[in-house]
Amino acid sequence: MLSLTKDIVLKGKSMHVLQKIDRPPLNEYFRVSITDKPTVPEKVKKTENLQLEVGFYKNAEQLFSSFKHLAFNLLANKKVKIHIPDTSAVTFQDGLKDLLGLKQSTLHGGTHISDYQLELDGGITEIYVYTDIIESHFVGDTIAPLLRIIPVMSTKEDQIVINYQRPLYFPLRQNYIDCIEVELKSSSGDGIIFTSGKSLLVLSFRRRIV
Repeated sequence: MLSLTKDIVLKGKSMHVLQKIDRPPLNEYFRVSITDKPTVPEKVKKTENLQLEVGFYKNAEQLFSSFKHLAFNLLANKKVKIHIPDTSAVTFQDGLKDLLGLKQSTLHGGTHISDYQLELDGGITEIYVYTDIIESHFVGDTIAPLLRIIPVMSTKEDQIVINYQRPLYFPLRQNYIDCIEVELKSSSGDGIIFTSGKSLLVLSFRRRIV
């Protein structure tokens, strides 16, 4: 009926001369093959979990160099400038978000300025010393076995050495002690990790006056 002299494959737009015939031929068929070609490139989402090494970072440059795929700059006002590739998004854990001075945990591609100043010490201005051998007592509006609160020095290389002339005494939980557990925490209750050095604690005991 199409008056084609032989089998032919039609691709796209093409022109052929047709001749009129009185009766269409019988048992004729045609096959159409369609290949889908997406007009929009397929997006492949890749998630990578990156972890910073636990350690002591002396300055902002040392901290920033530990990040992969991201560019950081410390501004004159101590805020952090962060550049993220346009096709990426980054989610920081709460501790790292607070350290970088960010309000939001997730940032999308582009350049961002932190809401607050960089906190290399993680906002730790004092160390709370807890021990399991004393009775819990009031600490603010809570009850906890707090032994002392130690201020943190401003210079990170400083060694904290404090001698108390008037020690504090608290009732013991029990008279027999074979093990003493001591915890060092921040004001938010998070444990404080020391990557080097030693911690020395001297306790004073006295008999209870009945």
